[in-house]
Amino acid sequence: MMLFEQLRLLPALQPYLPVCSLLKKTSDLLSMLRKDGYCKMQPLSQHHAASTYFIFLKDNTFTVQLSPEQVITFSRPSDIERWCKKYVGRYFLQFFQTSDEKDFLFNEIRIFLMKDSQNQWNRIGIHTKSPTENSHLSITQKSAAMIGFDHYLNTLQPHIKELLLDDIASIQASLPAYIDKTLSPCFEFAVDLLHTSEGRLFISNIRSKPGRSAFLKAYPDKENHLIRTILAHAQSMKSQPKEVSYEQKSLHHRSSSHK
Repeated sequence: MMLFEQLRLLPALQPYLPVCSLLKKTSDLLSMLRKDGYCKMQPLSQHHAASTYFIFLKDNTFTVQLSPEQVITFSRPSDIERWCKKYVGRYFLQFFQTSDEKDFLFNEIRIFLMKDSQNQWNRIGIHTKSPTENSHLSITQKSAAMIGFDHYLNTLQPHIKELLLDDIASIQASLPAYIDKTLSPCFEFAVDLLHTSEGRLFISNIRSKPGRSAFLKAYPDKENHLIRTILAHAQSMKSQPKEVSYEQKSLHHRSSSHK
């Protein structure tokens, strides 16, 4: 929640951010579902492998995707409110507004970025799921077949492809520096995107410690490059002068004040 509130302060990212709100009561979910789009329920804490859910309303039926193989439906608002009750206060909601009603699926895309030995951000790669296995679940699902981004681009119409590349360039141009400036600097992070067939692109998550197994499924030949990048950055950090800790600064100040 705090992350998305911070990101919303950057005008360049606002077109890509879903509406976010804390799940304070069950009616919050119902209100969001009655709009044109899809809702994602994310846990406030990732402890205990808490699940993420995608939910939408169509033809007076509420559909909840629990896993790639498991979907449950509710025909009455009171039924989904009863299901939702146990998540109140522990989850937040994201709403992805779209007029695309051709199907339920988004295409998930992940941009993987790392810092080099000069402390500059570089894109290591972009990957997505195989279209036959795409779902509303995390792109890190072990069961999903990962493919390189070029394969996905080749499936798009020219104007959708051009728009997507432009949107990704805008996100990549503004996000890394903003994260370093406003949050704790990190060495790597991944941006999870949801892309609709009508061309809408949303930022669904940002991970400062992304798993690398999904990336290596799409690009097995980049494993050595990945290792070299990590080692080069570690070596550069080792050679930098260490910052004096707060405790050491305080001790020095107290000692010198009595002279």
